[in-house]
Amino acid sequence: DRPLPAIAALNARAEDLARERAHREAWDVVTARAVAPMVELIELCLPLLRIGGRLVAWKRDDGAGSLERELAAAAGVGQACGGASPAIHRVAARGLEDHRLVLMTKRRATPREFPRLVAERRRALLR
Repeated sequence: DRPLPAIAALNARAEDLARERAHREAWDVVTARAVAPMVELIELCLPLLRIGGRLVAWKRDDGAGSLERELAAAAGVGQACGGASPAIHRVAARGLEDHRLVLMTKRRATPREFPRLVAERRRALLR
């Protein structure tokens, strides 16, 4: 038997955890249960990851390029938050053919200004 790695499931808002010293840039892997655009997931989750850590996002792909467009729209915030270019992986399970796992590795520290407050993020999206 192999021992299980240390795993913690937290029921909290990412933007709150990212402001706490114990959680900021402390985790190897972060995922989220909420369905949100990648631009939001990246800004909320990357501040929690240590350098070399990975964001794992479960996304749907309509096959018409919507996931690629979503990732292109998130490229700027991904770079600003210290993320590398994302990798898209198919989910190999019957009935989930249109599902993908999007993985983004954190390459450098996230500036303290991230994550921004909800109102600031929404204003930035409107520009």
